[in-house]
Amino acid sequence: MNTQTAYSTWVEIDLGAIENNIRQIVHLTSTQVMAVVKANAYGHGAVPVARAALHAGATWCGVARIEEALELRRGGLDCPVLLLGYTPPQRLVEALYEGISLTVWNTEQIEQASQAATRSGRTAH
Repeated sequence: MNTQTAYSTWVEIDLGAIENNIRQIVHLTSTQVMAVVKANAYGHGAVPVARAALHAGATWCGVARIEEALELRRGGLDCPVLLLGYTPPQRLVEALYEGISLTVWNTEQIEQASQAATRSGRTAH
């Protein structure tokens, strides 16, 4: 089987279209918009898509894992970032230093975030 012809798909990313879509959503809803750029913005490139969305009026970015949040920070983005997935306790201080907001769903995680905030001198969000 020739794999070059078996997978004849491609993707074209139109950052202008992403910006237009975000502008329309912001305009029509008059509310804050979170650009969810997990999984490398679904294969479209997390940093460029996040930049385009923020430029158009998005106020937050959402990611699934701490590595994705750190990629946005390394890409120069200082917007609010919500980590939607689980953050391992040993990575909490790192997340707080980078100003990343955490998702928690039980008391143990809240306590771990509080302890990490105390250790780091940062506020957990």
